[in-house]
Amino acid sequence: MTRGHPRARGFTLLELMVTLAIAGILVGLVAPSQAPAALESQLSKEAENVASLLAFAQTVAMTERRCVRVVRSTARRLVVERLNALDCDGDPAGLPTADGSASTWTQVSALDVGSPDVAVTWHHIPTETGAGFVAGEPAQLRYRPSGRLFSSDDVLTDDDGVFQLEHARLPAARRTRWVLAEGHGPVCVTAPAVPPSGAAPDFTCF
Repeated sequence: MTRGHPRARGFTLLELMVTLAIAGILVGLVAPSQAPAALESQLSKEAENVASLLAFAQTVAMTERRCVRVVRSTARRLVVERLNALDCDGDPAGLPTADGSASTWTQVSALDVGSPDVAVTWHHIPTETGAGFVAGEPAQLRYRPSGRLFSSDDVLTDDDGVFQLEHARLPAARRTRWVLAEGHGPVCVTAPAVPPSGAAPDFTCF
């Protein structure tokens, strides 16, 4: 006697709908727990990009032996500009140039923050490069050809610059990162929600 093979049983429509519903619930439970981590990673990446831009500005100043500044043009854009003068001391408009021409700033690079939820603001600026300290000059970090930040001749500790980045979709306790440019050269990014060590105007990376 020959027996036939048993017929394969497929999923019924009801079973398929129940399975999809359960999968949807599980995805809903997992996604919220992953979202903050993804947003924090996004914030960290933007902070590292700002740090890289500062390091680039410092490198240009040292290799080209020119004054270089970093300006915050909007909440999501930083610009690096080079001055055709030999140093940064005083009002850039009156500084001597190598060829005797008028001193001018020329853009050499820019950084646009990739996430619309991340904004960049000033946390601290050296007094002598703050907005309005020199008429017509915006707030800026200004690198000398030596690689050091321009600072007050009278207060040597007033030479650190700090950018603050905030992610609008993160909780208050985790939404902020700081990027510190120390006056004598080092650039660092702080741990999440941890401000730079020290106090204005003298901060430290370590």
